[in-house]
This record gives sequence, structure tokens and C-alpha cells, in this order.
Amino acid sequence: MLGGDIVKRSVRIASPESVMSCQFPSSNAQIAAPRWAVWAAWATVLCTVPSCVWRLALGFGVDVGFTGRLGSMYTGTSIMVYVLILSVASQAAACLTLGLVKPWGERVPCWVPRLGGRRIPPLAMVIPAAAGAIAVTGLCAAVTLVPRGLLDNPDFPHGTAGVIMDICYAPLLVWGPLVAALSIAYARRRRAGEQSDEPAHHGSETRPPELPHVARSVSCESQAVSRDSIDRRQRH
Repeated sequence: MLGGDIVKRSVRIASPESVMSCQFPSSNAQIAAPRWAVWAAWATVLCTVPSCVWRLALGFGVDVGFTGRLGSMYTGTSIMVYVLILSVASQAAACLTLGLVKPWGERVPCWVPRLGGRRIPPLAMVIPAAAGAIAVTGLCAAVTLVPRGLLDNPDFPHGTAGVIMDICYAPLLVWGPLVAALSIAYARRRRAGEQSDEPAHHGSETRPPELPHVARSVSCESQAVSRDSIDRRQRH
């Protein structure tokens, strides 16, 4: 009985369906992101780091140049919790941009329960990315271009402290355009992959993808062991 259970489990694990469910999705046409897009995606992550470090310094009590009412407001436990949450959220959003150039941005990773291997609709990635690009670009434009805006507040950092703040936040000016370009490239790449996969689905005869060598050998050995165990039971 124990040997039969082990054989059944081995056959189930090495069965073609279990191997193909994650390694061989219904649409195999995945086009790799171009090199410029990969570099741009990593740039979107790195350009949020300086402002994140500056905010964390503010939250942990470093004098970053605020004076007057703002100087008294941006101190204490509440501001520390605020900048921690904001920094984690901004860095997480920036890291999600890598999904526009990585395979996990097209299919759910296999380790995700019940959803692993499923295709991600292109709009599920494009719409949030485009919305974030527009929002960040609009916010940066409002802060830097609107007359008598936040930067004209006399309590804001000035002099050397103001220059440091400007240097830390300047990379965010390119974050929105980079994400917008990545969103367009992602949408075009996904469309090209789906179009190249259409002839295979419309053909008169479809062949299942060939299993890897290791999976084939394990499956064949498991099936042979299963047949041997059945023959022994029939003799006895």
C-alpha cells in the first residue's frame, strides 16, 4: 500500500499536466524587453531613492532646513511614522515599475497560490502605470512651475539646505516621463506577442509543447514503475 501511494504521488508530480501548468502557458509568445527599457525601469527605482533618504532624515530628527511653523510641524513621532509609510509606499510603487520589463509583469509567478502561471491582462499593468506617471508628472509640475507655490514658502529650506533638497527631489522630474515611456513599450510588446501567437492557435493541427528532458525521463520512469507494480499485483 505504501509503495502504491509513493508511485501515485510520483506520477502525479511528474505528470505532463503538472509540469505544463506553470512552465508552458497557453500563450508562449513572450518578447523580451529591450535593453533601454530595462535600464529605464531600474532608473525609475533609483531616482526615488534620494528623496526617500531625505524624508527619512527629516523623520528621524535631522535638521533639513525647515524653519518657523513648518520647522515645529515636521518634528516628533507623527512625522516619523508619516515619512516611514510614505517612503515604503513610494519605493514599493517604484519597484513595481520593474514589472513592465520582467516576466512577472506578464504572468503571475508560479509560487502564488491558485493564481500562479495565469496571464496578466495588459491593461492591468498599463492603466496603473500610466495613471502614476500622469499623477507624479502633474505634481512635480505644480510644485516647480506654479508661481507662489510651496517652494516660495519662507519656512522652506533655503541656502545650502535648499540646494540639498532640490538635488534630492530633482530626479523625480524624470520619473513620470520614464514610466510613461515604459508603459507604451510594454503595451506594444504585449500586443506584438499576442499577434505572433495567433497563427499557432488558428492552425489546423496543434501540438502540445515538448516537455523538458528531465521531466520526460521522470515521467517515463514513474509510469514504468507504476506498470511493474500493477503486474506484480495481478500475478499474486
